[in-house]
Amino acid sequence: MLARIIFCMTMGVAFISTWAQDTKDPGDPLQEYLLPPEFIIEHQKAIDLSDGQKESIREVVKTAQSTFYDLQWYLKEQMDQFTSLLAAESVDEVKALQQLDKVLGIETKIKKAQMTLMIRVKNTLTPAQQKKLKEIRAGS
Repeated sequence: MLARIIFCMTMGVAFISTWAQDTKDPGDPLQEYLLPPEFIIEHQKAIDLSDGQKESIREVVKTAQSTFYDLQWYLKEQMDQFTSLLAAESVDEVKALQQLDKVLGIETKIKKAQMTLMIRVKNTLTPAQQKKLKEIRAGS
């Protein structure tokens, strides 16, 4: 559980950067369909990324960073409340599970924000650019 909390707290740009560094993870079923922004930026010349596309990706990433930042704060607050409930000698099961639902709800929002980012970035690219990036990824 602690690992999950730490993972969620480091979402946002850290998530994207980590994913960009390991673009050949065979355990990631979404890898085939989505490309992290850092990977696109790294290969922008190879795919002839236009100025408009660059600006669009920048705006999408900025929006996502703001969302991740807000959610990280809220997750931390809710997680602190949850751990306080668990720290009691006798845990109020109903309250603890209600608080857990809040924590899991925030985690869901974080994952949805991640997918929103990845989908919007993908939709910025042409099919030819997507194909070229997949070829680059397959060769690296």
